[in-house]
Amino acid sequence: MAETISVLIVDKSDDTRDSIKEQLKPARNFTVVGDAKGRSEGIGIAERLKPDIILLDLNGGEPEGIETIRVISQRLPWTSVVVMADIMDQGIMKRSMLAGAKEFLAKPPDGKVLLETLAEVYDEGIRRKEGLMGFVESVNIQEKEGKVIVVCSTKGGVGKTTVATNLAIDLHRLSGEPVVLLDLDLQFGDIPLFLDIVPRFTIGDAIQELKDKKSGLAEGHMCKHDSGIHVLAAPSRPEYADYVNGSHVQSILKDLQRKYSYIIVDTPPSFGETVLSAMDAASHILLITNLEITTIRGTKLALEIMQSLNYRDDKIKVLLNRATEQWGISSKESKETLGRDFWEVIPSDSRVVGSSINQGVPFVMGQPRAEVSKSIRSLSYKINNGGLESPRRLKRVFLNKAR
Repeated sequence: MAETISVLIVDKSDDTRDSIKEQLKPARNFTVVGDAKGRSEGIGIAERLKPDIILLDLNGGEPEGIETIRVISQRLPWTSVVVMADIMDQGIMKRSMLAGAKEFLAKPPDGKVLLETLAEVYDEGIRRKEGLMGFVESVNIQEKEGKVIVVCSTKGGVGKTTVATNLAIDLHRLSGEPVVLLDLDLQFGDIPLFLDIVPRFTIGDAIQELKDKKSGLAEGHMCKHDSGIHVLAAPSRPEYADYVNGSHVQSILKDLQRKYSYIIVDTPPSFGETVLSAMDAASHILLITNLEITTIRGTKLALEIMQSLNYRDDKIKVLLNRATEQWGISSKESKETLGRDFWEVIPSDSRVVGSSINQGVPFVMGQPRAEVSKSIRSLSYKINNGGLESPRRLKRVFLNKAR
């Protein structure tokens, strides 16, 4: 028997609450277990009923609404909050997500979009709970060493930093585990720009700290992003890159693995000593390519180099970024050339990605429903769940029953 998903509606409008109830009636998997006009009343009902999803109206008093999201997220970690508002600008969406909201709906919600969104949010909540419970169980058995995820390519401009930053944030959001983003593009690293942060310390400070202290890196020397991830930035000047070597990278990664569940490493388009040190420690090497002939050629050479270094084949994953065949090369031809399938295909969306970079707001935060964000979410799920594909979307079941 299919699971019944409980929904609580918090909205001051009687008409809105009644409309949502009518839209959910045909979908037997959903049950509206309660409704409330006020946010304080809604928190009380939520604590008593512990619904799977809360539909929360954000109109008329944003600060109070954001605080309501935060309170629910803290007190009911397994309850997902979906925000509804007449106007959802980027600032409101970002503040809502940081407070704990999982999705956003424009008012009045369209019936099909409502069912689809609730199904996706519930599906993600189940995955998050399974991931957290699995993590707790593994910690009880033995001390868990953080996974090193290296994002690399043989050519600049293919989207390494875009993938690395969005993946780090989405992995933290999905798993609830501590994540750090390490910028190993030591001469021209751009992670601070992508995240709109100004780091006080860099990898150079980390090296000195490891020399001076036996206790390892202090969390205060990391730069914390609004999303909850930590960042260890590249040196502030290109010439300082020469002071970082492979042994330094090994020491830093070992220390980070004791404190973080995931260490996402952004790299330059080269196979120098520092990059190879990170690859040696990696559980996953994400090799980024696109459907451009020189990039495909470089990717094939990179695979041959990794094979000569005796890296396990199952830890090398090829990702197709900016998937478009406008350059005259098909995905099928590229896979035949490389001799392997793509582990994940990230669609081309210059508008969403370009806006994300220019604003310093990763698209998994600013545009969570965009197709490019969903592909990163799929990638996060595979990494967090040992390579398993995301389970079949429950929304198909719900929508079929609603028809």
